[in-house]
Amino acid sequence: IDGTIKTGQTIKLWSSVNPDRAFAIKVGRMDAPHHMEWYSGMPFGLFRGTRHYKLTPTENGARFEMQEIYTGPLKGLITKAIPDLQPSFETFADALKAKAEAA
Repeated sequence: IDGTIKTGQTIKLWSSVNPDRAFAIKVGRMDAPHHMEWYSGMPFGLFRGTRHYKLTPTENGARFEMQEIYTGPLKGLITKAIPDLQPSFETFADALKAKAEAA
């Protein structure tokens, strides 16, 4: 990730799914440390991907949730071309868990 993770800022993200491409992502909402929302997409709302990160306190620490929501009239066409991101999400969550447990 390159950039400042702050509401209204645009960051660049490189993913292991497509390491040669930087994704420009807007930080839409930041209610640290409970919720964060990132999004990117096409002009005029033709397609938008919004990712929510949520931390909920529990008796033993915290529960982490991550959800990707796609919207827009081109959603059906574009989501067919998106690779399975579940392995990438699991790698991210595992790394986050390891970092939190080490802290």
